[in-house]
Amino acid sequence: MEYSVSSLGKGEIVYTVTESQLSIHKLKGDQRTDIPLSEVRKARLLSMQGIYYTYLWSPQGKIKILSRSIRGPGRYEDKPTEYKLFVQELHEKLAKASRNTVYAAGSSAIFIMGWVLVVLGLSGFVLRWGFGLRGTLPIALSAGLGVPLVLLGRVKSYSPEALPAKYLPWVRAARTGRCATPPPTLR
Repeated sequence: MEYSVSSLGKGEIVYTVTESQLSIHKLKGDQRTDIPLSEVRKARLLSMQGIYYTYLWSPQGKIKILSRSIRGPGRYEDKPTEYKLFVQELHEKLAKASRNTVYAAGSSAIFIMGWVLVVLGLSGFVLRWGFGLRGTLPIALSAGLGVPLVLLGRVKSYSPEALPAKYLPWVRAARTGRCATPPPTLR
């Protein structure tokens, strides 16, 4: 299966997955990279602000596959159907090629940032408590802001046969107008 996406400054990138490898062809500069699926050590799914990402780690480095083509400032094209089908097939073939691949979804950076806000907010609230409750609202809000980040960002492992819907775009069925997969929800 083939999936193509544009990236600002990098041009068009074509990803092709076969039974044994992932080929990355950067049309600008005509660069090709072939990565054996058996060498992929880790796969991570992530979503932020309506953009979905798949990261792969292999001896050749870290690969990032986006669900959005970026053509220029403010000019982008979302490709939810193509991206979802590609990621599903990529995981299917990864599972067949290697049993040692680690599958994770979420962001440790968002998780850590959330905990920092919670700890700073709670410690500020406790330190301020002895001087009265005046001025504690911003401190409490920072702790309150950190809780959703902790819940959204925590990294969870998943099975390549059951990809978490939260990290894949939902797609409307062509004929019925109903969702083929449910829209992402917060848990």
